[in-house]
Amino acid sequence: MKSCRRLPKLSISVVTYEPDIEILKHSLESLAKSAVYAKSNKIICRLVLILIDNGPGRSWKKSLERVLSIFSGQTEFSKVVLLSGHGNIGYGRGHNLGVNRHIEDFHLVLNPDVIMEKEALYEGIRFLCRYPQIGMVVPSVFDTAENMQYLCKRYPTVLDLALRGFCPPRLQNLFYERLSRHEMRDVINNKPVFDVEIASGCFMLVRRSSFLKAGGFSDKYFMYFEDFDLSLKFGRLTAIAYLPSMKIVHMGGGASRKGWMHIRYFAVSAFKFFNQHGWKFF
Repeated sequence: MKSCRRLPKLSISVVTYEPDIEILKHSLESLAKSAVYAKSNKIICRLVLILIDNGPGRSWKKSLERVLSIFSGQTEFSKVVLLSGHGNIGYGRGHNLGVNRHIEDFHLVLNPDVIMEKEALYEGIRFLCRYPQIGMVVPSVFDTAENMQYLCKRYPTVLDLALRGFCPPRLQNLFYERLSRHEMRDVINNKPVFDVEIASGCFMLVRRSSFLKAGGFSDKYFMYFEDFDLSLKFGRLTAIAYLPSMKIVHMGGGASRKGWMHIRYFAVSAFKFFNQHGWKFF
């Protein structure tokens, strides 16, 4: 059995902007339970949690400090760090800020509204240790009603994004086969998939060397498509895998359900993405 010094280490970055405090606490509690399970099963020995506060004002900092105080005294995390005062620099840049502060052998990019199963970290890190050719592994994702969310994707077209993000279910049903292919439903099942093209940024477990070689998240994207861009950069260097035994619940919603400002962010970032990586309309 490996001694702790020889076991891999994990860092986790969580970017927040005026989060729901109860959901954040629930998310971090699930992270702590998963950390305990992974450490007790000798898959990792050190975890560092970095919370990046993109919110305005000192009131949010105080709220987040109270949340982190619950976890800073626990043995699950070797270190708990709060970065704040920099303002809203965007999702990707926020994670880059955390990584620049601290990154271990493996790093988890995590949304503040993700609830992970107890075995999630153990399953993901064991998988990365077993397959050194994999630079990123992503989980099976469910919503709060336990419906599976197909967040692994093939390269999108403009039509795919419009149908998936903004059309009512009745219209989406007319394009079911098309959207199913975009969401990789033909290959996503109860077995690992080793050739994911685009992964969701709500939960990305990455190898440090791969993340640093990819240059982290691009500063071009304030919100939306930073995960698409990072996935394509990873794909040029290594491989992205889907691991069904690593399970999470994601409470987030799409841009169309968050109001016009988010729709605008989505459209601006989509334009940047296609300009950078190539336009496909249909």
